[in-house]
Amino acid sequence: MKVPGTDQHFHMGATMYCLDGRAGILYGLLLNGRSFKVTHMLLKRTPWARGAIAVPLDRIVVPMGEHGVVGITLAELDAMEHAPEAAVRLGRDSAIECEGRLAGVLDCVLVDRQTHGVTHVVVRGGGLLGYDRVVPAEWIGEIRGDRIILATTWATLSTAERFATHREAAHHVQFELES
Repeated sequence: MKVPGTDQHFHMGATMYCLDGRAGILYGLLLNGRSFKVTHMLLKRTPWARGAIAVPLDRIVVPMGEHGVVGITLAELDAMEHAPEAAVRLGRDSAIECEGRLAGVLDCVLVDRQTHGVTHVVVRGGGLLGYDRVVPAEWIGEIRGDRIILATTWATLSTAERFATHREAAHHVQFELES
């Protein structure tokens, strides 16, 4: 059984803050594609900024869904390098596919605080009147470019519980892990 509160909740588009002010938005995550372990958070200072700054995961103090805190100053952030283009990235436009069809887009990633491994992804599906589904990392077959390819069937995916928002989905996952 996991210790309560051990998953970090990275909501794509969340406002991030440095120790001395607003840093920007969470644009995505960099992963080691083979192990599904998160190495860096991708942060854009402005929505229209070219490229994203790669912040090492150990510099993240508090990812809290809609907001988060990075344990550096704005000057230190601006001195960091941009993410390499060839890296495995997941972000708010990452498609999630099941059996060759679009299942939805990535809304949120839950990451184990100790191992930095992805434990769940929250899939936003259903268009304008959408819903979120919590998908365990075990259902991920591979990450190809910025797409997540599920190694499960539509029948199995349809058993994943639906939630109105990513907040409900993340709280449900945390409750299940604590039980």
